[in-house]
Amino acid sequence: MRTRLLPAFVALAALAGPAAAQTAEEAVAYAFLGLADGARIERSGTTMAWVESGSSPATFDGEVVINGRKDTLHFTVKALEDCRYEITLEGPGYLVPGGNRLFGRVDLEEIEGVTLAADGMTTRIDGIGFCETGQRNPTCMSIPGADFFGTVDPERHKEALAFLREEVCTKTN
Repeated sequence: MRTRLLPAFVALAALAGPAAAQTAEEAVAYAFLGLADGARIERSGTTMAWVESGSSPATFDGEVVINGRKDTLHFTVKALEDCRYEITLEGPGYLVPGGNRLFGRVDLEEIEGVTLAADGMTTRIDGIGFCETGQRNPTCMSIPGADFFGTVDPERHKEALAFLREEVCTKTN
């Protein structure tokens, strides 16, 4: 009987392996930005393709084409604490004013819920724990949602959020 259970255990361990290897920063990048190694998005004359270059902090290098103009962007998701993360974006001045700026913050203790849009390209964020900076929001005030930089798989998105809630930021449980 013991020999029959071993193959089942090995199969389950193999399935659990990738999720266990995910860092908190990678989970935040996926759940709130749609960033992952190999992530892509195409919409409205814009194409983005991402390569992960580091896992903690999570770093992503993107090849971007906007209306035929090619360039690169670089995201970093860095843990400040178990429940708080800082997101920076670096790139050319026409895409990123100043070339390097704070792009956002995620405070998991202040997020009440996250709902993925059916198209996997945006999310609604309930609570005050997510902010982005930009031309209209330079002070990183809380916003109720985000556009993704890569198309998100609903099941993987759900798993990333569960990982953050159940294993990383346990203060919220």
